Amino acid sequence: MKAAYRVHKMIQDIFADPARAAAFAQNHEPDFVRYELTADEKAALIDGSRSALAALGVHPSLQMKFGRIRRPAKSGGHSLEAAYLDRLLERV
Repeated sequence: MKAAYRVHKMIQDIFADPARAAAFAQNHEPDFVRYELTADEKAALIDGSRSALAALGVHPSLQMKFGRIRRPAKSGGHSLEAAYLDRLLERV
């Protein structure tokens, strides 16, 4: 399996499941093992910069998704949906 596909699949799968995304933000190693990532792929994902992800061939939209899932959720904060609704209601 190509490196870009493994990384794309991992990001899409994690992004689709909020519980898994929260677990990934705390400990990414189980997912790295599950998707059989190489040391270079792991290093690029740990770096998380757009240039490192682009070097792996990660699509720009997945780069943005990965940026969201690699940051741990703020405790006691709003979900993304609640934050979006708050912004919409401020405009009304």
